Amino acid sequence: AKQRAAVIPEGEGAGAAGGVSSPPFGTAPTLLPWGDGSGHSVFRLVRGEVSAEAMVEQLRGEERRRRWLFRGLCWAGMAVGFRLVLGAIDAVAAAIPFGIGSLLASLTGVVTSLVAIGASAGVAAAVIAAAWLRFHPAAAAVLVAAAAAASYAPVLLRGRGEEGRQQPHRPQRQRHLNNRVV
Repeated sequence: AKQRAAVIPEGEGAGAAGGVSSPPFGTAPTLLPWGDGSGHSVFRLVRGEVSAEAMVEQLRGEERRRRWLFRGLCWAGMAVGFRLVLGAIDAVAAAIPFGIGSLLASLTGVVTSLVAIGASAGVAAAVIAAAWLRFHPAAAAVLVAAAAAASYAPVLLRGRGEEGRQQPHRPQRQRHLNNRVV
């Protein structure tokens, strides 16, 4: 049976908020949970006249935004954590004497920050893929493949750069043993 949202007119308990909509009411004008038949219930009060389907869709949109916000905050937290761990490299570089340390520390700072961002993105993708594995296995597989490709990309790019460079010709060293070439 399709349920419609109940609408409270402006004068009946809506107070200063004006007319509001909520999932269906019982016999008394109290807010009761609306169930979708799967065991989930929703308490929602919305301004204006809105259908139950529109309210549920609005809740799903808010939940989606909140979920991606938390994922982004967790990724940023991992990036900061990785950067703090890699900060020891900067300290070691800064300890090099003769003024070289400060220059080297600033360069290692940039490199370790980029490594921290990349590593945290890979770990975050793996965590999200693991969470999606049960309910969205195809999306999880695509995310794992993309994370693996992104992780392997620096190796591929480094290999390509070495192939393009011209190596100087170095003659083979010959070993002499008792005046004979071995």
